[in-house]
Amino acid sequence: MVIILTERNWTVGKEILNTLIIITMIGLCNYLYHSIYSSQTLILVELIEFQLEALVVSFLPISLYTLLRQNYLLKRYIKEAEAINRKASWKFSDNRNDKVVVISAQNPRNDFSCNCSEILFFHALDNYVVIHFIKDSNHIKEIIRTTLKKAKDDLNEYPNFIHCHKSYIVNLDKVIKVSGNAQGLKLHFDHVNEIIPVSRQLHQEFRHFFGIN
Repeated sequence: MVIILTERNWTVGKEILNTLIIITMIGLCNYLYHSIYSSQTLILVELIEFQLEALVVSFLPISLYTLLRQNYLLKRYIKEAEAINRKASWKFSDNRNDKVVVISAQNPRNDFSCNCSEILFFHALDNYVVIHFIKDSNHIKEIIRTTLKKAKDDLNEYPNFIHCHKSYIVNLDKVIKVSGNAQGLKLHFDHVNEIIPVSRQLHQEFRHFFGIN
């Protein structure tokens, strides 16, 4: 069975294992097709030998390719993170930071409002959005029933908020550091242990935002 990998549970070992599982499934289908096409009797011992040969032959090139690729991605994303951290102009210090942001909930009585400069990020959770913000140096979470898309619409006039992942909108003014690993760029915040990923789908858009080609 193929392992469903996400950005949070991905490892090099799981990537290699996943590829080997796919190779095994292809080998099984190939053996079954060959046996049926040539009208040969299916023999379990032959099937096992066929699969073992395929795995032994493919293990080294798959492992080598995965390690080399992840090493390349690691260096690439570290370099990009360093380039972004060097850009002092990425902070937005205009009058909009002192405005009150209003995020519309499904029920208007539950609308969320907060000073723009206090919001850290928004996290989509099923049919809800968890809003992380700072109040009197304390990290606070508030959950409202809405979608990340609707929250993004409410934030249109605030350029410091950027959609960096299908589940996250972040306030770039509150990012204290950008780091990188083989999975991509990661955003770090003060007062919060949670590290926000930049998804590979939105990676190019995020790069262009900082003028990195």
